Amino acid sequence: MDLVARVRQGFFPEVYDQECKTPGSLQLCLLKKHSGARYCLAVAEFDPTADLASQIAAMRAAVRQATGALWMFKEVGAYLVLHADAADVNLHADQLEVDKTGVHAVIVQGIHLVGRDSAEVFKHSQWGGQTFGSADAIGARISDIVRSR
Repeated sequence: MDLVARVRQGFFPEVYDQECKTPGSLQLCLLKKHSGARYCLAVAEFDPTADLASQIAAMRAAVRQATGALWMFKEVGAYLVLHADAADVNLHADQLEVDKTGVHAVIVQGIHLVGRDSAEVFKHSQWGGQTFGSADAIGARISDIVRSR
């Protein structure tokens, strides 16, 4: 079973109860609502020949389209997963840029890169040592899924 299918199986419908259409490069887009807030888990393939920032921007735009996110009215906290089955991930956590403020329609709360042979690197948004959108728990679950290959 490929990583996308395993992520779907590991999170849907237990954690995320809605699966959205996947525009653009997204291979999976799951959504949940909790106490008026909306959270998304999105998966796409990592392109080692493309700039990471542009890949994250493309994922943000695709999540916005898939979820109908609107700044100030219908924001979505997003956890982005990029997988590189055909190439090694040669990045470090300090190269991953998560949002530090909530002034976006799609707020990137976590990024998780998964490489061939279960190599992984991730980063979660924090403020005063507090993570948001359960990013730490989602990251731990993704790591468990990756290790269970």
